[in-house]
Amino acid sequence: LEVYGGGEGPVTIPLTQEELAEMAGTSRATVNRVLREDERKGLLELRRGKTVITQVDAYARGATHR
Repeated sequence: LEVYGGGEGPVTIPLTQEELAEMAGTSRATVNRVLREDERKGLLELRRGKTVITQVDAYARGATHR
């Protein structure tokens, strides 16, 4: 998260789900499933070609426990 922002407020990650999947070594469908789950939890917003982490602290804590 620090690469795309480190201050207060939302962090925008300007990568598509396909790009995230390639980086993670998984499928776009898997990335979409995980991101949709986190979106339902209110941690992030999915937008065209990017992901906006709205709850940075909560998301960072949760990401370490996956």
